[in-house]
Amino acid sequence: LMTWSPVVSAKSVRVLFALAAHLDLELLSDDVKTAYLNAEMDEEIYMRQPTGFVAQGQEGKVWRLLKALSGLKQAGRCWNKDIHAELVNIGFKRCLGDPCLYLWADSDSDKVMLIGLYVDDFIVATNSKRKVATVKQHLESKYQMHGMKACEWILGMRVTHDRKNKIITLD
Repeated sequence: LMTWSPVVSAKSVRVLFALAAHLDLELLSDDVKTAYLNAEMDEEIYMRQPTGFVAQGQEGKVWRLLKALSGLKQAGRCWNKDIHAELVNIGFKRCLGDPCLYLWADSDSDKVMLIGLYVDDFIVATNSKRKVATVKQHLESKYQMHGMKACEWILGMRVTHDRKNKIITLD
């Protein structure tokens, strides 16, 4: 039983940035607010009522969790299963070499979109404004997001994208 949330590997992030620079792809980022609370629990877990939230007259009762909570061993796995299902639902394929790298490509054009997942943070490289709009609309209908925008910071790194010279700098 996996008790952590898989994350995109550092190698995959470097490849994603290299492809974005070489193919002149737009770099975007986003993250999901309270991601674990979006994931359905796939097993029965009960918890004591937290201090300050005890219902009067029901002090001895416990709560059955329906959604994952941060701090639960299963929370990362539940969240990853949920976001994986959503990405597959909108046409993405999971990379065989990295379970947190997703690819969408339009076979009739040169449009492509790569998504790297680091728990609830998204790194997006694309040349399809239409797919960005579709993905954004779909994910925002299911999750509370911060808003997909140009990738300037990701995973504690500042990202500088010089598209004219096809250079991406991280520091």
